[in-house]
Amino acid sequence: MPEERVFANLLDDANFKRLVREISRRSLPWEEFLSLPQPSNMSPLESWHALSELSQCVAVPVPMPDFDLKPFWYRRTHEIDDGVRVVSCVCRSDSHLNRVIGAGAGQHFLTRMQIDETVAAATLDGLAVQSDHAQELLRLGHSAQSDSDRLLQNTHTALARLPDLVDEPFSVDMFMYIRELLLKDVDLGQVQLRSASRGILMRVENPSVDEREQFAVRHMGLIADYLNRESCDSDDLVALQGELTVDAWRYYSPLGTISSQVGRLASKLFALKNDLPVLALLPLSRAKVDWERDFIGPPMVTYDRASYAQVNGRSQSDLTALQTLAVQLILVTLGQLQARVAQWEERDGEMRRLLYDEPLLNQRQRSILGRALRAPAAEFRIRYHQKNHGIHYTTARRDLLELFERGYLVMEQRGKAFVFRRGPRLDELEADRLS
Repeated sequence: MPEERVFANLLDDANFKRLVREISRRSLPWEEFLSLPQPSNMSPLESWHALSELSQCVAVPVPMPDFDLKPFWYRRTHEIDDGVRVVSCVCRSDSHLNRVIGAGAGQHFLTRMQIDETVAAATLDGLAVQSDHAQELLRLGHSAQSDSDRLLQNTHTALARLPDLVDEPFSVDMFMYIRELLLKDVDLGQVQLRSASRGILMRVENPSVDEREQFAVRHMGLIADYLNRESCDSDDLVALQGELTVDAWRYYSPLGTISSQVGRLASKLFALKNDLPVLALLPLSRAKVDWERDFIGPPMVTYDRASYAQVNGRSQSDLTALQTLAVQLILVTLGQLQARVAQWEERDGEMRRLLYDEPLLNQRQRSILGRALRAPAAEFRIRYHQKNHGIHYTTARRDLLELFERGYLVMEQRGKAFVFRRGPRLDELEADRLS
């Protein structure tokens, strides 16, 4: 057959073989593809489509079709696999990064990331969010002044509820429960929007209520099956599955205005279920917003918006570029967090050395302050300090009172006993360290 002869000729073409090797390594922007030697007797667009057809034979299928029921798929390139390997290692529960964030002194990282994520997810859903106002609202716990404020506060609160759902399978009912958490005391009609939903249901002219409900249930069911790993391919990459469904939520938009926010929470829950707690904490919506605003671009990631649109326009079923961008944005966000943690640890070490070198402090007192730094809520009592160090009661009392007098600890009386806690001087040193 003529097609067989054409294919056989392609396999004998050295340039085509080089292109096959190249696309197995990484995702290629269209302009870079054009710069590479092309097969003879074929236009670049023809060779692009031939490579796409060949790639689909060995690709990972994605069981969430487009509006016309055409399947999506992606190639597991070396670039994607290498990035996922790093993400899977750094984001596990036993990683150094997770231990730092989970420690009492690392809670400021968690708070900042959760606020950034809440604001960015609302932005992706088209809400008219004023970043400064939203940051202040969530950081300082101000009372909500509007339905938009309440939606932001509910989203922020819902993040803390996710661990309660770890043992529950994904389902339409779970997604609706998350929706209810977000919409508590919120009149969605009063929420200010920057843009309308861009979901594919918009292609249906004047859909009825029943059509909307059937559409939502059907596509949320597809997402639930995928996240439960019931419909996904065995070669699908766990570290990217959650991120892929966030894009599916935006594409389908089954819950309208709050689809991205429900999708992002579901993605974080998926990461928790699969022992990737750091991935669940990362503000990846903020990274996506920064990319859409051209704050993140090459060389940090392969594609800017324009080059991504070029590739997507030529191969809409091929999600390799999307998956490449997803893992690269995760790596960028991880790198930013690791840099902040490294800076924090350096300042933490400096503060500990400062306390250690303080000539007026003895070793027992340094031990107390070291614990106060590690566990800000820790309490200290004279009797315990006495027994712990095998010293006289008077000496133990003097150790703690001296730290109180110098502002390292505060003191309160409970019944007949005195209890000491972390004091303002340590808070000041902590604030200097984090600034």
